[in-house]
Amino acid sequence: MKNVLFVSVLLLSMQAMFTPAWAETVADYRKAAMAGDAEAQFKLAVCYATGNGVAVNAIQAASWYKKAADQGHAKAQYAYGVYLLRGTGVKQDTQKAFEWFEKSAEQDEADAQFVLGLCHAEAIGVEKNPHQAVLWYTKAAQQGHADAQHNLGWCYHFGSGVKQDHVQAVAWFRKAAEQGHSMGQHRLAWRYEHGLGVTKDLVQAFEWYQRAAEQGNVLSIRAIALFYRNGWGVDKDLEQAFEWFKKAAEMGHAAAQDNLGWCYETGEGVDQDIPRAVRWYRKAALQGYPPAQYSLGLCYEKGAGVDPDAAKAFEWYRKAAEQGHASAQYNLGLCYENGIGVDEDIRQAMVWYLKAALQNHDQACKRVQIRPNQLKQK
Repeated sequence: MKNVLFVSVLLLSMQAMFTPAWAETVADYRKAAMAGDAEAQFKLAVCYATGNGVAVNAIQAASWYKKAADQGHAKAQYAYGVYLLRGTGVKQDTQKAFEWFEKSAEQDEADAQFVLGLCHAEAIGVEKNPHQAVLWYTKAAQQGHADAQHNLGWCYHFGSGVKQDHVQAVAWFRKAAEQGHSMGQHRLAWRYEHGLGVTKDLVQAFEWYQRAAEQGNVLSIRAIALFYRNGWGVDKDLEQAFEWFKKAAEMGHAAAQDNLGWCYETGEGVDQDIPRAVRWYRKAALQGYPPAQYSLGLCYEKGAGVDPDAAKAFEWYRKAAEQGHASAQYNLGLCYENGIGVDEDIRQAMVWYLKAALQNHDQACKRVQIRPNQLKQK
């Protein structure tokens, strides 16, 4: 899990912990907080954090969270840990953040237990320890924490910190999914699709993908497109497939952009439009997606939707080939053999043919059986 996502989860969770909705005013909180009331200190901190009844002030929020945390207030300990982790209103210190998360987690604060699991999983403020990550995810998951349930399922999926167990992975993904956790829904759908840890059921897979897609999960949106394209768990409908590919592509999903390019190139579910296909291939290619880089190379080589440009074809083949795309490796070999967009270099041609052949590319396998000095005669 990326740290950006990590701190976003923390921030959202923290802001959801408390929203003043009763008659006490900020002045009341302040009076009680000054008298040493930990709960009032926490509430006052939240007011400063969220701008409820007072201007947002991160320094004041951090200060009051710290006062409440020092008195053992579990939610304040967690919140102060978040501030330390992000450097909000206080100097950033991941080690101290970890220590406050630990204090809160030991008081059975589920958010803190989940975050402590993340810290152990991602080596944030502590050495990486997958076993401790599982321990804390489990504590939070057993309290119904959906993010923890999802992450625990992921640990069982990979066997990270725990013995790999696909049935347990399904069980925890399901718990998260039933709480509306979009990635939990997506993971559960994927397992129904592939029959991993559960009996394969494409109808169930489609239904769970739909639930995740309704929440804007781009992975599930593309999956729905694939189900409509292939008639998996739903009647085949190429126009619907196109629409779902388009949704995912417009959200920036590289594979969906490549799929959409293919739809426009072939007229699958939409009127054929080669220039538009090129535009979508380019979007995916610029994100480093090898199949789109290969397709864009073909377009430049053939002059499909763009002016022919052998040098650009060569460059896009190269980008895809260097990422292991077998057909691009073969085409790169052809470019070197025939001087397409690059100086002829039979040795380099053989290098790329061999790479493609090692991936069982049929034409490349035939080429590597030819001696280098015979290539131009074949």
